[in-house]
Amino acid sequence: MFTLAKETPGTEERTVTLRLHHDEDAEVFLNGVPVAREPRWTTGYVELPLSPEAVAALRNGRNVLAIHCRQNNGGQYVDAGLVEYVHPR
Repeated sequence: MFTLAKETPGTEERTVTLRLHHDEDAEVFLNGVPVAREPRWTTGYVELPLSPEAVAALRNGRNVLAIHCRQNNGGQYVDAGLVEYVHPR
């Protein structure tokens, strides 16, 4: 769970991505909206752009990022977060 501060309108363009490092199969949801289904594993962090539906699911105040990671063989780990990039116009 995380809290998103109220956004102030500006002239910049914004891009939101999911930053994910996992072993093994991972499913990620943002406020109940599917964000990613990534098979197998990663050897480092990857950034995946959020769909317009996932970005629209973000709300001011409380949000929930839920992750399911399935163990198939060997070790297991998962780490994820959202990254916002601001592009001045």
